[in-house]
Amino acid sequence: KLLFATGRDFLPERIGGAEWSAHALLDGARRGGWRVEAACAIGDSWRLHAYRALRLLSRRRALALVDRANGYPTRRAWSELSGALVEERLRRFAPDLVLVQLEGVAAIARRAVDAGVPTIVRIPDPKLRWLDGPLPQGPLVLALANSRYTADRVRARLGLAAEVIYPVVDPAAYRVARRRPEFITFINPVPDKGVELALEVAAALPRRRFLFVENWWMPAPAWAELSRAAARLGNVVLRRRSLDVRPVYARTAVLMVPSRWEESFPRVIAEAHANRIPVVASADGGIPEALGRGGILLPVDATAAAWAEALDGLLSDRALHAELSARAAANLERPELDAAVQIERFLALAARHAAGRRGRSCGSRSGRR
Repeated sequence: KLLFATGRDFLPERIGGAEWSAHALLDGARRGGWRVEAACAIGDSWRLHAYRALRLLSRRRALALVDRANGYPTRRAWSELSGALVEERLRRFAPDLVLVQLEGVAAIARRAVDAGVPTIVRIPDPKLRWLDGPLPQGPLVLALANSRYTADRVRARLGLAAEVIYPVVDPAAYRVARRRPEFITFINPVPDKGVELALEVAAALPRRRFLFVENWWMPAPAWAELSRAAARLGNVVLRRRSLDVRPVYARTAVLMVPSRWEESFPRVIAEAHANRIPVVASADGGIPEALGRGGILLPVDATAAAWAEALDGLLSDRALHAELSARAAANLERPELDAAVQIERFLALAARHAAGRRGRSCGSRSGRR
């Protein structure tokens, strides 16, 4: 039995790369014969209203709202109740393994370890901005990074050796049968991902069409400001977030990834490569590791003019575009990026870590098994 726990909201309310990657592992475990549950914070959706009603009617005895939107029971509660929810699931679900990531990770991992349950800490952010305290260490804890770059940072910053399993991207889930490529696409138009630079590039290429796609939920004021900027430019189309991004890739000629923060492994690169879409990206963090030879890397400090030249040159040179498209498709054929291989590796790692539970301790006080 596998319990996934996080102090942030989860699919389908939050649809970032970390959420999709964790879900791919959970779904793979479920298909591989594990009983899977998820415990997470509740997001801002209709479920929030249902949860408030549940709490009121139960006189606050009910900790979480339960649904199967992800294919396995997902329990959602106030973020401040995450600890209590994890305690309840450790007791009632009695998992053989706990997988944790992002917000609340240290506190959740400590609860699992104190209960004597082997725990995998998945680390998708090399900056460790979500870390809320020291991670428990010992034989019950296994660190799992989403790239070699992230693993190196974890070793340097935490002194932990981490296994590496790349984000699982099944090409069939993203591949589009019929494409009408017309846009330079930018996914997640927020400051950390380089929205200001992307707007400058759009201004420098008035004859090219751009598609900006929301990924992280944007508050109304931020969306309104972006809408005004797009209207001034006249060549930028905005699209709201969606669980199905295939319509986006159906109309994408090239993907741009001008990220301004330390990326680990942007899964949008692999999603684009599933459709033979070349990528122009910033050479930051783990981006070169994800890109392989399926696109063009630009220096982290490259100007908007340099980005415009690279994008326009790629779209103007059919031979170059065809060559990079072929390389994009070949990138996903690397064994370390093969979805089936990644799931198989995760299942073997999970089974091995869970099987070593007997006789191990790391601050355990439960004495179970």
